[in-house]
Amino acid sequence: MACWVLLRGLVRESAHWDGFDVELREAVAPYKDKVTTVDFQGAGPYYHMTSPTDIAKIVDFTREQVRRQGYGKGPLILFSVSLGGMISIEWAQRFPNEVAGLVVANSSTKWSGVHERMRLRNWPRVLKLAMAKDLESREAEILRMVSNNTEAQAKILKNWVDTAKRHPVSTETLIRQLVAASQFEPPKRPPTMPTLLMASTKDRLVSVNCSRRLAEVWGLPLLEHPWAGHDITLDDRGWVLDRLKEWREESISDS
Repeated sequence: MACWVLLRGLVRESAHWDGFDVELREAVAPYKDKVTTVDFQGAGPYYHMTSPTDIAKIVDFTREQVRRQGYGKGPLILFSVSLGGMISIEWAQRFPNEVAGLVVANSSTKWSGVHERMRLRNWPRVLKLAMAKDLESREAEILRMVSNNTEAQAKILKNWVDTAKRHPVSTETLIRQLVAASQFEPPKRPPTMPTLLMASTKDRLVSVNCSRRLAEVWGLPLLEHPWAGHDITLDDRGWVLDRLKEWREESISDS
């Protein structure tokens, strides 16, 4: 029995899982696993807090949340997307005894160029969106950037707009999270615990080459989804859940 900790991406929060955590809980029920979500400083219920410019400090904050939820002693399985991937890698490196497994999807590191970590055409769009006042237009544009599934986008746009109203994320948080991400460099040795790397070949926000580079340095296989966008759990959560169940069965010991 383990607890899955879900870690989201840049200026996103737990609400943006849009039910993936519930479906994951059902998928891993045979193992009696728990599933929880956490948020970073500057986002979600902590939107009023100052976001650190250091990944390690974000790790400290998220670990404290997990401890308060009663799962601090582990074993933990960290499932992470984008910026969350950097946080989970840092977490697993510093506290390996807590982490039974690590899953990183569509993340990036200093091993890749700036133009790959965020495709150049997206930089002006992101900066413009950070200052946008029309929340519906802003969230719709974000969805178009991170998703290749137009049907899924239409279903959750209202939820994303409501989330933005409830927990408004500041431009300062965006900038500080980008600074933290830009400085992150993982260890060149692969994690000591079972690790699954996933990526979207058609990711239009972050180049798939970032995940390919991470897999190459660590000497690990990379599972690539053929058409999903950056938000892989939104675009094809059935595919993600199937891969997680297979990996959980093959790689994680309950002894």
